[in-house]
Amino acid sequence: VGLVQGLNLSQRPGKAFKDVKDSDWYAADIKIATAHEIIFGRGDGNFDPKATITRQEAFSMLARSLNKEKADLAVLDQFKDKKDIAPWAQEACSVMVGKNLVKGRPEGLAPKAEISRAEAVQLIHQVAGVK
Repeated sequence: VGLVQGLNLSQRPGKAFKDVKDSDWYAADIKIATAHEIIFGRGDGNFDPKATITRQEAFSMLARSLNKEKADLAVLDQFKDKKDIAPWAQEACSVMVGKNLVKGRPEGLAPKAEISRAEAVQLIHQVAGVK
């Protein structure tokens, strides 16, 4: 939700989810983010708005908001936990690392770890500066 405001995304009609009511405070931002193809939900018609997200999920959303360019997967070789990155998130993670928006943690990229609010805010701020 902070992503929509942080990146100043324009209003567009987007997808509705079974578990998001129009009256929910975040409903409009979710629809905008789906219209911009930044988020897609869980694949079963739900968004799961109260779930925590992993770093690789956040990196994927943010990478989708950037220019759609091909990523160099070799930039992920520096992380000892590279094998933990889900196949669907590898390109997005490599975009974020390649643009120096993500540097990792001491233990590696930590793709399956929950992202902290502070990390999310910092990433949105950095991506907004790139756009």
